[in-house]
Amino acid sequence: MKINIKTTGVKLTPALEQYLSHKLSKIKNQIDESAGEAIAGVEIGKTTEHHRRGELFKAELTLDIPGQALSRSVAVEYDLYTAIDAMKAEILSQIKTKKGKEITLFRKGARQMKNILRGWR
Repeated sequence: MKINIKTTGVKLTPALEQYLSHKLSKIKNQIDESAGEAIAGVEIGKTTEHHRRGELFKAELTLDIPGQALSRSVAVEYDLYTAIDAMKAEILSQIKTKKGKEITLFRKGARQMKNILRGWR
């Protein structure tokens, strides 16, 4: 999986980069890259310079998997690490939903073929 990281208003420290790569590795384990290499575009940063209750941080992930629709996840939180965790949870939920739909469609097709073959007896 190729990862492109863009920051806005924050500095990409080695600790932050390591945290991102750790979280994205869990996403990489869930996707099927048999059709080609997936591209993950990550954007992290501050949404405003000043806010009434403190700084707001945004974490956005755009996941492009060949042969599948584009997946996108956005999280806005008061803590950057919390925003990254929320972003990861949302994209994993989307991936699991897509896998469930694919399996369901496959089983539905197999069930129809079985019924067709039963009718030929």
